[in-house]
Amino acid sequence: TALELAVWDCFARQQGVPLRTLLGGERTEIPVGASLGMNPIPQTVASVARHVEQGYRRVKLKIEPGWDVDMLAAVRADFPDIELTVDANSAYTLEMMDLLHQIDQFGLHYIEQPLHWDDMLDHAHLATMLTTELCLDESLTSPARVKAAPDLKACTVATVKVGRVGGRPSVR
Repeated sequence: TALELAVWDCFARQQGVPLRTLLGGERTEIPVGASLGMNPIPQTVASVARHVEQGYRRVKLKIEPGWDVDMLAAVRADFPDIELTVDANSAYTLEMMDLLHQIDQFGLHYIEQPLHWDDMLDHAHLATMLTTELCLDESLTSPARVKAAPDLKACTVATVKVGRVGGRPSVR
């Protein structure tokens, strides 16, 4: 995949056009977000403040059981209107619905990969039980799985990593 992307970049340079043009893109700018790791709550809130001051429009926080509700409450108290997302890295199960419902109350844009990385059916079930949209990342290991995830209603947001799916996917 790295070689393929390098070839695309080289070809775009030879043609004298932006790579986005060859790949069908039109935008010249995209809003960026910050992804923050797990730190004590005061450090997390301060880090969110720094990123917002720097112009980031979106902040993604890593969460896991025991490092979720209190941290989200503290961040939301200081930043009630920021586009906030969380990445659970498969740390939750359907048996934790009470906790997932608490997380659901924070007005998140999405929850990324809350359940096991390989279980799109449980994600589809969870999606019916929450108001927050689900995002899949680690589950999307091939173009076929990228296409299947929304068809199964396992997610409405996808993080597609070109290297993970084996090159530039032609998913429609």
